[in-house]
Amino acid sequence: MATVVVLISFTRAMTTDINNKLEKYGANILAVPETDTLPLSYGGLSIGGISFEIREINQADLAGIGRIKNAANVAAVGPMVLGGINIGEKRVLLAGLDKKGLISLVEIAAPCSACPITELVQQISGVLPGARVMAIYQVVKGRMETLQRFKKFHTAPARLFFWWAAWWFWSP
Repeated sequence: MATVVVLISFTRAMTTDINNKLEKYGANILAVPETDTLPLSYGGLSIGGISFEIREINQADLAGIGRIKNAANVAAVGPMVLGGINIGEKRVLLAGLDKKGLISLVEIAAPCSACPITELVQQISGVLPGARVMAIYQVVKGRMETLQRFKKFHTAPARLFFWWAAWWFWSP
């Protein structure tokens, strides 16, 4: 019984957390450099892949976002460069801007519930060559689908427990 309560509580907490984050951040969009990936396997076991042909996002291309059909729905564009640096003996991630105008990722804020996000993603993809553009809600939607499957899973032990309890209580 305790396991069922824990599973239900966990699922409810995760669902609430995802909904709160979606409301807080709105329908934001992320653009990252497109890469070609070669999947690797060893003895039939998948061991990930190797990224190659990493394309760069050019900072000059970001101006095109202001010229898309639904540009009025874009509140902010935040280009960022990510890279590793050594500080003492530690390797840390540094975020900033690149003097060459090459970008690691772009955060695009479209904070409105009625924004045509799918169209925005398509339009931004058209002006950012070499970038993979995605709506963050799509990632959240995938997580919610996983939670729905988990909810279906956790009801099975509850049904089994109640069936067993009923059998035990009413059996001679």
